[in-house]
Amino acid sequence: MKIQIRNEVAFIIQALEKAGFEAFLVGGAVRDLILAQQNKLDPDEAVKDYDFATNATPDEIQQLFPESFYENEFGTVAITHQELLKQMGVPSAESILPKPHHPPKDRIIDLVQATKIHKSLGISKKIEQEKIKTVWLSDFEITTYRSGEVYADFRRPDPTKLVWGETINEDLKRRDFTINAMALKFIKKDEYELIDPFKGLDDLNQHFIKTVGDPTQRFKEDALRMLRAVRFAVQLNMQISDQTFEAIINHGQLITKISWERISDEFLKILASHYPAEGIKLLDESGLLQF
Repeated sequence: MKIQIRNEVAFIIQALEKAGFEAFLVGGAVRDLILAQQNKLDPDEAVKDYDFATNATPDEIQQLFPESFYENEFGTVAITHQELLKQMGVPSAESILPKPHHPPKDRIIDLVQATKIHKSLGISKKIEQEKIKTVWLSDFEITTYRSGEVYADFRRPDPTKLVWGETINEDLKRRDFTINAMALKFIKKDEYELIDPFKGLDDLNQHFIKTVGDPTQRFKEDALRMLRAVRFAVQLNMQISDQTFEAIINHGQLITKISWERISDEFLKILASHYPAEGIKLLDESGLLQF
């Protein structure tokens, strides 16, 4: 499988690995990169959020990325796209590379040791600088492995009972849906390993939205996941599995525990999808619409 990797993503992973830590690209970025590889999504349009998981602690992450900051109380350290480019020594306009005329080769470039970006990776001198429009990405978020979370409010883990995990599989086990519980580990040039303990790739190929483990437990932990299931179904043109949909029907009232702001955000994303009518139908059939 060929997956084109952004220089920024490779830099973060290599910085962590060269410091002796494990590092994986995780979550929706993995899902969307796979879909882009299958020509179902444009990677430049689809992937704007990149999340990483590591066994490095937040303090150790911040030592590697001095301009990073604590994003939340759950072990997440973030760095802005602009600050990351500064650390890489890359002018912001050079973060978006021109489309090559030949098929790109996926490869890992040692950006940590490199003193500059080779001209073959940069922007042609023939292209005027003012014509290059930088696409700014969301903050890059790097989170320490977590395990055994206790949810206190049907939405977020209790930060006072946070437990660091030891392995990537342990971290993936706590995620919402199988298609979001995959991780990419970059091995070397032209090689990577897909970590997929919950068969997320199979579900992605078969167009199924399934929770990781028991859907009742997943929705009691975070009730917003019920709306997210509907949103992913209409955004990605997928079907919610029978077991997952039944759990939404049985526990729909839990959505009242979620703030209207978060509900509104998901609802607007459903309406902005390619299948808004199907989204409303799913909300109605599940009983979520009444709440």
